[in-house]
Amino acid sequence: MMSPSVVFKDFGEYWYYARHLSKEQRKMLYDSLPQDQRKTLQESYISDKWSDLLYRNQVNDILDELKERYGYDVLDIRAKALKGKSVYIPSKFWEILTEEMGRFNPENVKFVMSGLRAVPCEENSAVVLVVADTHKKQE
Repeated sequence: MMSPSVVFKDFGEYWYYARHLSKEQRKMLYDSLPQDQRKTLQESYISDKWSDLLYRNQVNDILDELKERYGYDVLDIRAKALKGKSVYIPSKFWEILTEEMGRFNPENVKFVMSGLRAVPCEENSAVVLVVADTHKKQE
């Protein structure tokens, strides 16, 4: 039987109701919960690996923003490069992409960056060739 102080059974239920709130509103809601409820949410957050999902969502949001701003679909570029196709992109875009992805734990951006490297174009220094990195295990 659940304790009368239980508002959310786990982090998944909390997130279901709180995900549409602003960060400040979520913090206020969380802070208003009894201490034992916060502890339950923290334990569930860790054991159910919610951080992985939330970081992946942040990475996806960044990829969407980059596609909207610059017109390059990074996951499409990755798929083509890993299939051995030539993919040229502006070197500035590669710099922006690697800087954005560098803010995250490498585990959270594997699905974007793993198995790729950029090779400077000899004919045009403003572009790079994105290729499969044969020196690393592809995932």
